[in-house]
Amino acid sequence: MFIFEIIQIVQSAGVGTYNANIFGSSKASIPVGDGPFLSVIETGGQTPQRTHNHISLPAVQRPSAQILARAKNYAAAMIMARAAYNALVGIRNQYVTGLALAVTSITRAGDVATVTTTNPHGLFSGTRVVIAGATQTEYNGTFENIIVTGASTFTYIVVGTPASPATGTPLTAKPSTFYQEIEPIQEPQDLQSDSAGRAQVGFNIRTKKQPS
Repeated sequence: MFIFEIIQIVQSAGVGTYNANIFGSSKASIPVGDGPFLSVIETGGQTPQRTHNHISLPAVQRPSAQILARAKNYAAAMIMARAAYNALVGIRNQYVTGLALAVTSITRAGDVATVTTTNPHGLFSGTRVVIAGATQTEYNGTFENIIVTGASTFTYIVVGTPASPATGTPLTAKPSTFYQEIEPIQEPQDLQSDSAGRAQVGFNIRTKKQPS
């Protein structure tokens, strides 16, 4: 979730659009062209321990990432990198919501709602999730401490007796993480050109998640 939470921050700030000119991981396929394009690449981090959305297993409490802008024109790469830098400066003590997961269905048995996502969700029990799009409003809202029941399913507690299955489109689930800090380590730097001869400007960020 970490990379997608960082991508959501810069996307919400108007820096670009995920899978159009913002990409996650070093293995993402960057389009051919002048750009600018932005990559968010996880670089590891420090202090594996339990965090609020990884209740059942140790996790990296202080993940870090490289933010890299590339463009044929150096100025365009610097402008995009600077916009991403400004979006990530000084984030303190707040939930950061990741990219929306597409939901195939939400069904209910008693007070337990089961969400089935279109693709594997990669979530952990204990994650905080925002559900949206259901016509039956009882299904919508922010829910703490989901329980993961499968690669594409999880459950949460719903109040009331809404019809099952939920209707509405699109149904989405957005996981979120509480960050004590997100902070760039340095100003955007001029780096060597990529294999396509495009200028690259980058910086690194460090973060700190809330312990469980």
